[in-house]
Amino acid sequence: MKIIDNTDYEVLTPSGYENFSGIKETTREDNIKFIFTDDTNIIVTPEHRFLVGKSSNGKIFRRANKIKLGNTLSNKIVKNKIINTKTESNLYYDLLNVENGNIYYSSNVVSHNCAFVDKSKYDDFEDSVMPTLATSKKSQIIQISTPNGFNHFFNMWTEAKKGISGYIHFLVTWKDIDIYDEEWKEQELKRVGPVKFARNYACVTGDTLIDIKVNDNEISLTVEELSLFIL
Repeated sequence: MKIIDNTDYEVLTPSGYENFSGIKETTREDNIKFIFTDDTNIIVTPEHRFLVGKSSNGKIFRRANKIKLGNTLSNKIVKNKIINTKTESNLYYDLLNVENGNIYYSSNVVSHNCAFVDKSKYDDFEDSVMPTLATSKKSQIIQISTPNGFNHFFNMWTEAKKGISGYIHFLVTWKDIDIYDEEWKEQELKRVGPVKFARNYACVTGDTLIDIKVNDNEISLTVEELSLFIL
């Protein structure tokens, strides 16, 4: 994973151009390709979230792997859905910390950015703690977090599930806590809405088009091109 910081560019969102803190670049082998009735398309990871509607609780987002043929994404109708469970490794990109809602246009559909990464803080923590742990074979570290995007914690979780790191993963949901029940769930959904109740992850491919603003100039380019400009 690579983080590219941004201070110069703004991205087009439903509320206008907004600031974002950077771009996260990751490598994946699985993806889903959506082809719309206007013959445009977008390729995303299965966890990517699209805006599909609104309710009294706010905007409704749906994961790519839950979207069906005929569903409408920002006025675009899904004509075909191609699921690739394992392809050659490709780069995927997500904008970080998009202001005013964490949503932005990608290939003319509204996507939700789910990466809230303060890379420097975590790197400082890791750099200071890991050498100490390495001094003893009995040392252990426990890291706890709610899901908050494709960040360093997501990478640790994924590697632990694959058995390629020293971590053991444990999943605890609200259903595992005795004091929470369906009545509490319904009350909490009304209070915070479905998005905050069930936060998910997203990345988009490098050829995804976005509209940005820099020095009062509005231009369209791919996320990969933007990452090169920021560098």
